[in-house]
Formats: sequence, C-alpha cells, structure tokens
Amino acid sequence: MRFGGVSGDATGHGAFSVWQHGKGVPGGHCEASLAGVQGAVGASHGVRMLSEPRPVTAVQGHDLVFLDGKPALDSLQRAYDARPGASGDALPMHHLMLGIAATRESAVHGDYRLAALVCANETERSVTLATRLEPGQLVFWLLREADAAQCDLEDMVSRLQHQLPAGPDFGLLFSCLGRGPYFYNGVDRDLELMRRRLPGMPLIGFYGNGEIAPVNGVNELLQYSAVLGLFRHV
Repeated sequence: MRFGGVSGDATGHGAFSVWQHGKGVPGGHCEASLAGVQGAVGASHGVRMLSEPRPVTAVQGHDLVFLDGKPALDSLQRAYDARPGASGDALPMHHLMLGIAATRESAVHGDYRLAALVCANETERSVTLATRLEPGQLVFWLLREADAAQCDLEDMVSRLQHQLPAGPDFGLLFSCLGRGPYFYNGVDRDLELMRRRLPGMPLIGFYGNGEIAPVNGVNELLQYSAVLGLFRHV
C-alpha cells in the first residue's frame, strides 16, 4: 500500500524540486517505508453526494453523454436543483465533481475516485470530464462543500481510530492545496479538527496538487482530498 501527495505540474518544469544529494533536482520523488507500526489510512474527499450511483450509458471521448439512459447534463441539473436550500442558481462547475465507484456500497463508504468537470455542453446536453469513462461504470454527482468536508473528515478520523487497537502515536496528513485555508475562508479547519480530535499527537505532511491513497485495494491519484494515515508502534 502506498499513500502520500504530489507537488508538481503537468510539464515537470515548474517551480518544484526534490532535495537529493544536498541540492534540489527537478525530477524524482521522496518515499519512506514504515516498519514496526500498525496503521490505518483513509481519504476524505470533502464533497456532498447530490445523487445516487447510476450506470454510465453512453460516452464519447471525454464527454459523458447519457447517464442511466438520460442526458448527462439533465441528470446533473436535476441533482443540483434537488439539493437542500436550492435557489435555482446556475451550475457552479468549479465546485461540482463526478464520483466513480466500483459498487454502490463503496460509494457510501467513501471508496471512490473523483473526476473534475471541464464544461457543460448545452446543445448536446453532455458533460465534458477530465477523465474518460466506460459504459457500465457507476458514477454520481458531487458538490464540494466546506461543511460536508468537515463532516467527512470527522467520520474518517473515527473510522481510522477504530481500526487501531489503541490511540495513534503519530499521523501523516497530505491535503490538497485547494482544500486548505483557501477552501475555508482563510482558516485551515482540517488542521484544527485534527488538533481537537487528537491533541498532542505528532502530525506531519504537506499541501499538494494531488493525493495518493488506496481505493478498493488499488492505489489511486485523487484530487481535492485529504489523505490521512494514523500509526501506532508495535
């Protein structure tokens, strides 16, 4: 199992480097192996489900055309308009995501991947995604929301604690830069929650632009997520 974070760009020529042999180099990665510990790792996506998982019916390239036999954009609009407190406002594409799950049960338990929405195509009533899909995959609409992110992280901390025989001795937290203070109006509520739930526990990590965590037994690259590992010496 691998987990962690990514700090880089698509071209590999940005202002990112790895400290190696006494200097910064533009390529490579840092990794560490943990021995003599028992651990539990999870990912908090920071989103609220707007719809139940539905099968993909038709795709064209990166475009999701039909979802459960209905135009994808119509499905998204209905799910967004049905949320509590809906006021008929336009779709906030930068806050909407698509969840991709292996089963309905895994979606409920948070074991799913995220796909960013690129644009909505009014004429075709399709939605362009940053990820290609296949017919038959289970997907559902999501909304990035601060309160939902806090509830999700709270639940994840509880689940990870229950997987350990006693309290953790230390933790590793890798969070998306888009989920830190920028997401919470200048306050890192995720870090505050960790300090409240596990006071005094050593915690290290970093903000990145990609997170790595096991999803349904496979290491996946995530977005807009917080990946937490809690460990206890054995």
